[in-house]
Amino acid sequence: MKYNNNNKLKKHKFNIKTINEEIEEYEESHYEKYKHIYGISITILLIIIIIFSFVLSPNISLKFASNILSGNLKNNTFTVNSTLKIILSENIKKELIQSYKQNKPYEIKLCLIGQIINGDYIINKIFHPKIIEQSVVHVISQGCPETTLIDIHSHPFDNCLFSNTDFNTYKRAKKTNEKLLMGVMCSENKFLFVNE
Repeated sequence: MKYNNNNKLKKHKFNIKTINEEIEEYEESHYEKYKHIYGISITILLIIIIIFSFVLSPNISLKFASNILSGNLKNNTFTVNSTLKIILSENIKKELIQSYKQNKPYEIKLCLIGQIINGDYIINKIFHPKIIEQSVVHVISQGCPETTLIDIHSHPFDNCLFSNTDFNTYKRAKKTNEKLLMGVMCSENKFLFVNE
């Protein structure tokens, strides 16, 4: 009788081993059969996450738009469009960067003065209007002189996009100075300018 029980146990162990092997084979074949569906599902899930991150997190989409629209100074020159360039002297560039750094994280406002030569804005002077109030999201100051070519302020968090307030301020100022440009400085070397 003892002998028969051992045989039954051996047979039982064999069946367990066989069952485990069958399960593994099924899982492998199931994975192989459906792995393309898993890959597509994961890809779709990642796309949905990316889309929701732009929709639900405006900071990401604003930063993305800002990076597309803004540009850097190259050899102290910023190309606004195919017919308009802004050219800064080395001293003006240094003063802009210094003002930006000294006031970070607060917004600043500056008035860039110079002359227009062959349609290009050649900047050789900076006027610092009296700041009435400044914070990380706005600056209130006295106005720029009538000779200002570019009314520029900073957005210290790498976002060069103009706010509605910026556009409204620009529209009012443009009525008295039709050659005026407005600019935003959002890092030491990143700018966005508007001329319409």
